[in-house]
Amino acid sequence: MGAGVSFDTWGTSQYSTNDGRMLEIAAGELRGVMSLRFEVRDADEQGTDVIACDYRIADCDGRLWTTTSLFTTELFVTHMVDLTHRNTDLFRLLPDNRRYKDATKNNGLTQYRQAFQKPLLLSGARFFSDDRDSRYIVIMGRVTEIRFKYLYLSLDIGSVSDEESFADWFSVRIPDQCLWDEQREHAIGPLAFDISCVHFLRHNTAAWDSEEQRWQNAPLSRPLIFSPVEGEGKPQANVRPIIAARQEEPQNFTA
Repeated sequence: MGAGVSFDTWGTSQYSTNDGRMLEIAAGELRGVMSLRFEVRDADEQGTDVIACDYRIADCDGRLWTTTSLFTTELFVTHMVDLTHRNTDLFRLLPDNRRYKDATKNNGLTQYRQAFQKPLLLSGARFFSDDRDSRYIVIMGRVTEIRFKYLYLSLDIGSVSDEESFADWFSVRIPDQCLWDEQREHAIGPLAFDISCVHFLRHNTAAWDSEEQRWQNAPLSRPLIFSPVEGEGKPQANVRPIIAARQEEPQNFTA
């Protein structure tokens, strides 16, 4: 299944197409449909999955275009432990028969329950690390130390939107017992946090590391390439295919 996503783009960017043209996206709201799937998932070879993000938009004439980015589940974990983003404060999920006394927390709980009660965009996406380093996460305002020692995470990704409604974020759920509080010495979870959908297009980074013999996220993102597909969508005036007068340098997503 897919979910409607919406971005505010800035400036004008041009992206290569597989038929030799360019797809020009000008500043303004950009609406599309995004879906996630497993690209590489081999339990015998690697405990970290490679995810494919398929993104579909309509141009000014309603013609559909699609592109795919690849990244590993490390992208979710990197976002989770990045304390520079104000929206990486993890939310503690409660059993279905319980609620918070605080109204604001209850609103957040209701939103997450809606996201995960709908058909999930991806279920059980795996991440593994054993680098033995400590990281710090914030759980509802409290800083918590976790250690990446034999760390196995199973991630569910959901959305409050569907193909007919739009949001600019997805929600990520971490089941109970996946993380260990090093200071208080007990398991924590289940937890949830939000991640902006634009990260999936900005990080077309999954690459095979021949020395490590595993998939990793490369430091640089590969340019996105769009392809025309059958079907029609609602026209968007700020998206149009053009004939490039000269070979343009491919660009990364600029929302």
